[in-house]
Amino acid sequence: MRFDIQHDFMLDGQPFKIISGAIHYFRIAPSKWYQSLFNLKAMGANTVETYVPWNFHEPQPGVFDFGGWRNLDGFIDQAEALGLNVIVRPSPYICAEWEFGGLPAWLLQTPNRPRSRDPRFLALVRRYYQALMPHLVPHQVDHGGRLIMMQLENEYGSYAEDKGYLRALAGILRDCGVTVPLFTADGGWHAALDAGSLIEDGILPTANFGSDATTNFDNLQTFMAEHDFAGPLMCTEFWDGWFAQWGKPAVHRAAADVVAEAAAVLKRGSINFYMFHGGTNFGFTNGANETAGEGYQPQVTSYDYDAILTEQGNPTAKFYLLQDLLCEGRTKTAPIISHAQALPPLTSPAAAGLVANLSQWPQTHVAEPQSMDAQGQLAGYAWYQLDHPLRSGDRTLQLIGMADRATVYLNGQPVAVRDRENAAAPITLAEDPLGATLAVLVENRGRTNFGTWLLGPNQEKGLRGGVFQGNHFLNGWVQTALALDALPPLADTRPVVAGQPVCYRFVFELATPCETFLDLTGAGKGVVFVNGRNLGRYWDVGPYLTAFVPQDALVAGANTVEIFQESGPRLSQLRFAAGPIEKETADD
Repeated sequence: MRFDIQHDFMLDGQPFKIISGAIHYFRIAPSKWYQSLFNLKAMGANTVETYVPWNFHEPQPGVFDFGGWRNLDGFIDQAEALGLNVIVRPSPYICAEWEFGGLPAWLLQTPNRPRSRDPRFLALVRRYYQALMPHLVPHQVDHGGRLIMMQLENEYGSYAEDKGYLRALAGILRDCGVTVPLFTADGGWHAALDAGSLIEDGILPTANFGSDATTNFDNLQTFMAEHDFAGPLMCTEFWDGWFAQWGKPAVHRAAADVVAEAAAVLKRGSINFYMFHGGTNFGFTNGANETAGEGYQPQVTSYDYDAILTEQGNPTAKFYLLQDLLCEGRTKTAPIISHAQALPPLTSPAAAGLVANLSQWPQTHVAEPQSMDAQGQLAGYAWYQLDHPLRSGDRTLQLIGMADRATVYLNGQPVAVRDRENAAAPITLAEDPLGATLAVLVENRGRTNFGTWLLGPNQEKGLRGGVFQGNHFLNGWVQTALALDALPPLADTRPVVAGQPVCYRFVFELATPCETFLDLTGAGKGVVFVNGRNLGRYWDVGPYLTAFVPQDALVAGANTVEIFQESGPRLSQLRFAAGPIEKETADD
């Protein structure tokens, strides 16, 4: 098989229209990869596209992981076995509503400037690519595989315009064995295309949009003509849905509208449906949007995206209408449909109060509160406990340099909650606090993944400044790192105090592992774990009230569900569901 780019995409010497769908292997349990890929081909696509998140494969500096759920080779192997071509987007930054846009958070504690020609950053990229490319290079089309293109950088025209940086990235990719054509992807307007592309070096520019193909492709074609560049038109991200944010209704886009807009794209060029299968932001992998107008808005755990497949991987109305469009005149293949089971409710959990069990996590005595990052903690929560009773009766407290959400406890009871929008707003205590105990629980809700604030100060999480009482900072703290990769063994005899976080543990038996949904309606706010695996955050503000549990997370025999409940009513039982549950809102 031969692939190159001329006036058209060319496959074995013939013009070729790419019909692709985005499937993020890192958001989908390995047992679901085949179902997603099979359904993509059944819809009528010929190609699969995926990002590669740097922070997913190098979680700590110089520590690389390509096994288990991170088995990128295995995902591509399955795509190739089904006869799908592969487009990979391995740029250091991916956006994707993913934590820090895929950049490792440890970069923030390393002298460098991400997404620039800073030689310190480029050296780290080179080290990463030297570990990553042996998993991609053998799959290239000129090595006998089906990997046809790789992305150079992602939406760089919405961030900066340093052509030297883009050329340096291209050089590193070539040095590491990449021989397939490179491309860039930016917004479909001139300024973004001009800043983010490397068309001067013969690298294909493409556009991202979800509607108005005529205008976006006209802009792209005009930009190419200005540079005497003859190449195919491609929408690298055709947005067929949208991501969800806490406390807002889930976005739903009409299937007929998606199909009509996709048909307009296909009349003039190639397409990549973003997303074909969204999946789940397992653990603490969700990102956040941040703008001056709308502030800081973290994404939710579900990355359903109102995509062509559901979070679970089953076809939606969009699938069937697009299959009609793409398979017109051909025999249609039935998609794979999986069925989640509503398991019997779980009761009688073991319960342990967080405060009584703090010694089970790493603790540090500090004069002033430190950010989580400064302590080497890249995700989760931190508990800051003043190591002495308050010595002043001043009733005003202020949190300085807090990110992202804090609960303030006085004598073990919550007295205030602060988030990014009101982080430094004064807290006026109802009573004289002289002699009281003071603690602050801070949550890292996910780093901004796009735009101006990608390198903003609030990407460093926790308390960077400290706690101000009256007219002075408070000194002398015990800082507990609640990374919550998993919950440590907790003594269920320790007291559970109303108003404080609680850890629950449910145990149940399964004859055969299955996929299911945990119904967390009424469970407040927290994090859920299954058999020690962090499945992500939950919060009853919605829009989703369930957590998807893939079959991979369960075993035959004894299973555990653990809940870190930041706040909420006492739990006595836990229910399962056969599908997702959305919170009803006034807009429904």
